[in-house]
Amino acid sequence: CDVDLAGRQYATAVIGCFSGIFDGDGHVIRNLTIDTMGADNSHLGLFGMISGNPGIGAEVKNLGIENATITGGDSSCNLGGLCGGTMMGSIANCYSTGSVTGDDRLGGLCGDNSFGTITNCYATGSVNGGNDLGGLCGSNSNIITNCYATGSVTGGAVSCNLGGLCGGNSNTITNCYATGSITSGEWSWALGGLCGYNWDGTVNNCFWDVETGGPDNGVGTGKTTLEMCNVNIYLNAGWDFIDEIPNGTEDVWVISPGQYPQLVYQYDMTGQPAGDFFAQPLEAISDVIYTGTSVGAVGTDITVYGYNDYADIWYRFVAETAGDYEVSLCGSDFDTTLAVFDESQIEIVFNDDYCGYQSQVTLKARTGREYYIRISGYDNEQGNYILFVDRLDHITADFNDSGYVDLLDFAIFSATWLAVPGDTHWNGDCNLYGDSVIDIPDLAILAENWLAGTAP
Repeated sequence: CDVDLAGRQYATAVIGCFSGIFDGDGHVIRNLTIDTMGADNSHLGLFGMISGNPGIGAEVKNLGIENATITGGDSSCNLGGLCGGTMMGSIANCYSTGSVTGDDRLGGLCGDNSFGTITNCYATGSVNGGNDLGGLCGSNSNIITNCYATGSVTGGAVSCNLGGLCGGNSNTITNCYATGSITSGEWSWALGGLCGYNWDGTVNNCFWDVETGGPDNGVGTGKTTLEMCNVNIYLNAGWDFIDEIPNGTEDVWVISPGQYPQLVYQYDMTGQPAGDFFAQPLEAISDVIYTGTSVGAVGTDITVYGYNDYADIWYRFVAETAGDYEVSLCGSDFDTTLAVFDESQIEIVFNDDYCGYQSQVTLKARTGREYYIRISGYDNEQGNYILFVDRLDHITADFNDSGYVDLLDFAIFSATWLAVPGDTHWNGDCNLYGDSVIDIPDLAILAENWLAGTAP
């Protein structure tokens, strides 16, 4: 169960040096208050130090710290909402909110990440102190991946190494972002929107908001708030979002229109509509009407031509026989978008408005191949849908009805070249363009359908 520490006050870390495995199982500890009353105690947080040994790492995971107040003395170091520091320890799927105040190496989540790993974590609290201050972590000498920080960072009259995510970095930070403001005295130096200072470290695919954070010191990529709320910025950088698979299948991130990305575990996925996830699609066969809702769905705008169509429902369709299939959302009660992807999530066909504000596409399918139908809404509209997949009678340009457009069909077509009705070599099936002459437009349609169907 969750724990509320309201009314209790500590002068040191609640748990000093921790060397085991702590699994919070998604629970929260609220109202943690640590106040040294002016004493210069260090390594403050729920955990003072998460410390492992070579080959036996300590681990804290799946835990939230909400409304923490961590206050040290003027010379207190290594303070964080979750922990003062790590030493060959790991933190995963954790977060912290509140405030941290002290001297050096202060972070919203962790004061000093020394030879540890921080993965899938975030912090939203304010950080106030002297040097090496970060919204997430004061100092990093190992690995931070898939994390973000939004809290303000405030130094003193003369401070150094202040960053929206991390104060100082000497190792690797990947797929992270920061939005918090950086404030310090005029004699301060090494300030940055993402990291205050980077000592021969590596920063991969990380971003910070130039409108709310900064300054720009060349560490990470600065983007406007509007850009920071655009999923394509992150998809192009290789971030793994829910319902997309080219960047991975762990589904780390999720984003809503007009919002910054969040970690998937921040969302309550209970009560989601059926078919909400690409990895757990509903099944569809032809000539059956399917009804459902996209209300409450989440997702990622992965279509090429869609506009803010995040909330999505997925159906898996396996073509019983080769041919053209009409996939329709006509009759749905909202402004839909419709796309069909292959098993590698490559978009094959897309439509926005076909029948009023509803969508319909024609899918050229091959026998036994998997296709994924994505139902979504223009500008993230959601509602009740009607899906119907109808097999059309014939594969275009399959003149011999073999189920495949190949050289035999081309031979039949060639024999009718330049024929018009009444000619002995006229074949109306080859008049694909419908203009009563077998010529270039018909050849173009044959080329468009080349190799459609399933080879015998």
